[in-house]
Amino acid sequence: MMRMHILIWLTCLLGACTASQNRTLGEQRPAIAIVGANVAPMTTNSAVLPDSTVIIAGEIITAIGPRATTRIPAGATVIDARGKWLLPGLADMHVHLEHIEDPRILQLFVAKGVTTVRNMDGRPFILDWRERVASGALIGPTIITAGPILDGDPPLRPENLAVADERSAAVQARAQIAAGYDFLKVYDNLSAAAYRTLLSEAQANGLTLTGHVPRSINLGEALTSQGIEHVTSFGRWLETDDSPVRGRFHWSKLYLAQPIDRSRMAGLAQRVADEKTSVTPTMVVAERGLGSVEQQAGWLSEPEMHRLPAFVLEEWQRQTRGMAARLEPEDWAIVEQGRENRRLLLGALRKAGARIMAGTDTPSPYLVPGASLHHELAAFVDAGFTPGEAIAAATREAAVAVGQAGQWGTIVPGARADLMLVRNNPLVDLGNLRTIEGVMLRGAWLDAAARRTMTQAFASGH
Repeated sequence: MMRMHILIWLTCLLGACTASQNRTLGEQRPAIAIVGANVAPMTTNSAVLPDSTVIIAGEIITAIGPRATTRIPAGATVIDARGKWLLPGLADMHVHLEHIEDPRILQLFVAKGVTTVRNMDGRPFILDWRERVASGALIGPTIITAGPILDGDPPLRPENLAVADERSAAVQARAQIAAGYDFLKVYDNLSAAAYRTLLSEAQANGLTLTGHVPRSINLGEALTSQGIEHVTSFGRWLETDDSPVRGRFHWSKLYLAQPIDRSRMAGLAQRVADEKTSVTPTMVVAERGLGSVEQQAGWLSEPEMHRLPAFVLEEWQRQTRGMAARLEPEDWAIVEQGRENRRLLLGALRKAGARIMAGTDTPSPYLVPGASLHHELAAFVDAGFTPGEAIAAATREAAVAVGQAGQWGTIVPGARADLMLVRNNPLVDLGNLRTIEGVMLRGAWLDAAARRTMTQAFASGH
């Protein structure tokens, strides 16, 4: 019933986004010149390019240079960006699109500057969205998607695919590869034999493997074979030897709040960095999955929450308050311990030079598509990242991690023209990343009026 309500709500909610915007993305357009911006290319060790012009033809960046000397093509549309800041569009590298089967939800990402998403639990309709977005028939971020989650038998969650043995693993992997999914996602209950078969099939077909670390494999094997989702996945290698919950499930492990030996963090982080393993920490899903009544009230007061219908907020509160109500007063000290453990581990991964990309697990409770990525990047800064490093995790480093460096995530000639223009410098204050003036989506410019159409429809519910 919850899903049906969401579908009906979205049909009304996003109906105001115009058909003309869809046509704009699919049609041939004149060149565009973004003139006078402070350009942050986000390439490695790149300096800001002040008072610069960026030329876009079709979906591709074709030239970047000083405003005074860069030739603007005849007939080009000129966007005055003097004094403003131009960055690559952002990427949320851990989302769950399968929960809402209305493609107009994708516009909520775009309105907040998110131009690429990596979906973690695929469905055939998401493959259709991916192709329609790529063709310009549908407004939305570029989609990279896993197939349905591959789990053991029995699966940890009923919606995961049960993979009983090596033969089943080969069958499932080949089916997902044939369907056109971009990578495979694995889960906790996989056997070691099934896991290795999935890995072999993925590697033979040029796909990557990522997800939770199955309980059946050790850290060394995980680091050399897959990307790792969630900073909490490292808990079993950091848990103290005398932990009273060692070797069994306990709620604290969902939040990295079990007894942890923090002295192990630096060594573990260095191993992750040495193996060049990609990590998507998803800090905000752990942060917002469990909070006091006062904390939840604070989340509910955020501007993006005011644009959600009451029944969605009520469902999120039902999920989180039920858990919170079961905690004893002393348990809240454990919750705080988990928050600090996560912060310290992310800081250790940064210090070691690990490959980190930003993702949120939206639409988990209190994580609105698009807006949630800004909260995730703020958590990175809280863990010791500079604003520029945090933004890199949602741009350049995300593209590198999925083998698409230079195709997007940086402002360079030949890259896809996914861009965001903000009023103030986000490299000195990450909060300025929210001062969005416009978003370019595969070469199509969505100005303040276009974004206002999206957000007003979102706010009004019609």
